[in-house]
Amino acid sequence: TQSTWDSPAIGISNMKRLPLDQPPLCQLLQATQRAFIRTIDSRLERISPKHYPDFLDLLNSAKDAFYISRDGTTQFSRVLGNVLLQCRTKKKLVQQIRSAFQTASAGNTSLPANPTVTANKTE
Repeated sequence: TQSTWDSPAIGISNMKRLPLDQPPLCQLLQATQRAFIRTIDSRLERISPKHYPDFLDLLNSAKDAFYISRDGTTQFSRVLGNVLLQCRTKKKLVQQIRSAFQTASAGNTSLPANPTVTANKTE
């Protein structure tokens, strides 16, 4: 069955895709990334252990939003570095973030190689 969105009558299937690095999508993507940063900062101000799973879900959603931009990997790495600095006294949260954002491939991580952050890592 064909959905209404794919219907030639609407013309969706014939639409040209807009590049993410040009208006209007680049502004929308940047606004989305800024909103994620504000939300992450806000949630960190009053986070408790029962909210850690939801916070990790938020970080995963933010990662998806950042990774679709050209330099999103670098930007998200900075966001994670800032998160780790802000929550360095919450050892369990730091551990969960580090665990959630480790990649299995050859020891590469989404986490920044920041000596200040590494010094605050809990085992």
